[in-house]
Amino acid sequence: MRPASTVILARAGEPLEVFMLRRSARSAFAPNVYVFPGGTVDERDRATSDGVDRELLRRMFRMETPPPPALQASLVAAARRELHEEAGVLLDASWPLELFSHWITPLSIAPRYDVYFFVTRIPEGQEAVADANETHDGIWIAPRDALARDEASGFSIIYPTRKHLERLARFRNADEMLAAARSKPIRTVLAHGSEREGFALPAGLEDAW
Repeated sequence: MRPASTVILARAGEPLEVFMLRRSARSAFAPNVYVFPGGTVDERDRATSDGVDRELLRRMFRMETPPPPALQASLVAAARRELHEEAGVLLDASWPLELFSHWITPLSIAPRYDVYFFVTRIPEGQEAVADANETHDGIWIAPRDALARDEASGFSIIYPTRKHLERLARFRNADEMLAAARSKPIRTVLAHGSEREGFALPAGLEDAW
């Protein structure tokens, strides 16, 4: 499995709106679906991870079995890099970035990824724009509206994205989202099922991840 970081970017105001992008039709994984900015950890992230605050990592990765410290730092570096590459948003080391969840690609899907979802708020004065290469059609959208558009077959999303939108729909604004991320448990999610039969969360995790 390849470690990866995904960033749920919110902006100020109510109702909560998050930034989503349509993956390129050329993408080997999940082409033409709407996602949050993100991607896999690479050597650039390992090379730039030394500046990540270790105390921040200990607080952020509050899991029963956290990844090794070096990987924690690389995941945070990847989150910042991917957000800049795919959405043009630059976060400095002091900007609040919180771990929200940890999902592993189901066994029935290939390739498989070990994905850490982070949440943050867009810094004042910056704009989010799709890079028009890996991603297109960037949009600010309320989670409930994204779910409704998916139901109407006009906004294709994959299972992990849908489950996150369902959770995000509970929050009124970015501050509530960030506060929840700082206090909620981080439990590893490995959904079961297949694309043909549909996916489901393991028993006991439906509302506890």
